[in-house]
Amino acid sequence: MPIKVRTKRMVVGAVAIVACLIVAGLAFVFYFMHSVYETEQLVEPMEVPAAVRASFAKQYPDASEVVWESEDGLFEAEFRWQGKNNVEAHYTADGAWAKTVVPIRFGELPGKVHDYLKSQDGYEASEPERIEWPGSPPTFELKLANQLMEWDCLFDAKGDLISRTRDGPVLE
Repeated sequence: MPIKVRTKRMVVGAVAIVACLIVAGLAFVFYFMHSVYETEQLVEPMEVPAAVRASFAKQYPDASEVVWESEDGLFEAEFRWQGKNNVEAHYTADGAWAKTVVPIRFGELPGKVHDYLKSQDGYEASEPERIEWPGSPPTFELKLANQLMEWDCLFDAKGDLISRTRDGPVLE
């Protein structure tokens, strides 16, 4: 028995709606993945401006295992320095130092940060860092996560909370 024309149209319409939903879902997933993962690009050392390499060599003469990246108009050197891995120094294209991010142990955080962490039941802290800025006292950053969400917490040199920014869902 042949299918009525009206039924065919309904089936075709339903298939079209499902197809649109699938395409929209895939677009969302790719957009989300792009926004979650960093967009840094590796740069060969000889592609880094001479002024940047010179500033870096002067500031960190004993750095080793240097890898260069470029992001948002800054050049970032990730390297090993004074026994610490994954130190990051950021420079503008003209060689001006923008900041340095140094991974630290929790014991190196100011006391007020520890007090704040004690008040955050159900959250786990990770990745403590000291951020050094030209002409300013250092700040401290760490990740704070529960089972659903992750935040970047920024503290001033005394350990007072400056900001708590949602970093996205925990994907692991």
